[in-house]
Amino acid sequence: MFEFSLALLVNNEIIKLAKKFNWKAVKCVMLKIGMMSALSPKLICAAFNQISRGTVTENAKLLIMTTPFKLRCKNCKQYIYSEEKQKLCPSCGAYELEAQSGFEFCIELLEVES
Repeated sequence: MFEFSLALLVNNEIIKLAKKFNWKAVKCVMLKIGMMSALSPKLICAAFNQISRGTVTENAKLLIMTTPFKLRCKNCKQYIYSEEKQKLCPSCGAYELEAQSGFEFCIELLEVES
């Protein structure tokens, strides 16, 4: 389960920050996950809840913000936002689409108690 490894990585990074800045607790963690990353938000939440036990993130609320797949047509320069990967530009029918976003995975926001 790849989600478990990512949840562990996120939790470990937050613990490092908490030690560095002397945070007492982490109240909220917001992750930004692109829809095309093929990650399951439910699995990440379940893994994070399990991993965070006994750590500074134990009672943290985990929020997940998903971002749509964003493409740009190289031919007509139009942007396409979608929940699925497109093969053709809906504006001009060209096959030359370039991925702009939708593969993200990052910590977007932390709410902490110092």
